[in-house]
Amino acid sequence: MENDNVIKSSYDRNFVNKTIKENQEEAKQQKTATKKTTTKKTTTSSTKTKPKEDPKPTQVAVYSSGKVAHPALGRLDKGYNIVTPAQADEWMKLSNKVRMATPEEVAAAYEV
Repeated sequence: MENDNVIKSSYDRNFVNKTIKENQEEAKQQKTATKKTTTKKTTTSSTKTKPKEDPKPTQVAVYSSGKVAHPALGRLDKGYNIVTPAQADEWMKLSNKVRMATPEEVAAAYEV
């Protein structure tokens, strides 16, 4: 009878071989379990899909009339800066040098 309270080291030959064999068996079982047959469903696209609405923008442009820095938000250089909407709100609360910039304004500034 094997004593379960004995700690076996990785140098114990029986323990290592048994573990390797168990790992190989588990790997084989996992491979067979993950191989499932999938069937392709063909559907006709007779239904019209709705055009995707623009979700909230992940980035907005702000215009800074001078250099502005904040320990938590970073810094803004003079001109147009790209930030997240939450950061833009914080910048506008902190400084009167910062304002929101429209996409048309940014495109005109960079001649796009």
